[in-house]
Formats: sequence, structure tokens, C-alpha cells
Amino acid sequence: MLRLLKVLILLPITAILVVFAVSNRQSAVVSLWPLPYEIATPVFFLVLAPLILGVLLGGAAAWLAGGKSRRLARERARQIRTLEKAATTLPAVLS
Repeated sequence: MLRLLKVLILLPITAILVVFAVSNRQSAVVSLWPLPYEIATPVFFLVLAPLILGVLLGGAAAWLAGGKSRRLARERARQIRTLEKAATTLPAVLS
């Protein structure tokens, strides 16, 4: 169900981005002001590159912020395995 919802959300967004990229193929000149360089690049790149960079940086920030939770989950999983192992050996010890 969640996968279907993801597809229903991402498919229109992808279609809109593709149409945007195809519609904005003309070049724009980007001047790197203090330097004497100029770069001719498509307009869609000037919009989509910062968008993609923002998604990547946001994902990295979210991943880093979740580090404490992931560490706690690993520790708890390790504790569960230890307790399950102790619970399986307990009947042999009691008899």
C-alpha cells in the first residue's frame, strides 16, 4: 500500500520535472562574478541542480540526525538476542 502511494506521488512529480526540462532547454549564461569566467548552461539545469542538491543535503542531514536512534535500535536488538538465547537455555538449567 505504501509503495503504491509512493508511486502515485512520485510519478506526477517526475512527469512535471521531465516536461519542465524539455520546455526549458535554451541556454543561459552564468557569470562567476569575481572571476572572468562565464558558463553557458541550460535553464532547466539552473533550476533542477539546486533542487537535487537540496534533496541530497536534506537526506544526509536526516540520516545523520537519526544516528542516535539507529544505534539504540542496534543495542536493543543485541539485548533481545542475548535474552532469547538465555531463555532457550533456561529450561535446561532448571531441570
